[in-house]
Amino acid sequence: MKNAIELAKRAREERINAIRSVGEARQNLADVREVTERELAELRAKITERVREAEQADVKAYQRGAERRLVCRRTAQDRVLGARQEEAHAPPLLGADGVFPLRERSK
Repeated sequence: MKNAIELAKRAREERINAIRSVGEARQNLADVREVTERELAELRAKITERVREAEQADVKAYQRGAERRLVCRRTAQDRVLGARQEEAHAPPLLGADGVFPLRERSK
């Protein structure tokens, strides 16, 4: 009988230890899931921030490019207008006699 009581106690202790091990493993699993979810949320926030910054840089670059194109277009238009104005005020290339007019040299 003493032996049976000892076996029952040992079996009870083993069950308690098994239940404790399962409880600890499940708590560890819950902790890992919690930490992983927090890390995943932080990573998503970082990725979202990087994408937002890249989109802002893209918009700024596009705007700078649009401004440059506008300046180039204005410059080209100014050149055309300037050339047209110069043509309107320029002396004729050939004189009335069909000969190039000579320019006077400045001294």
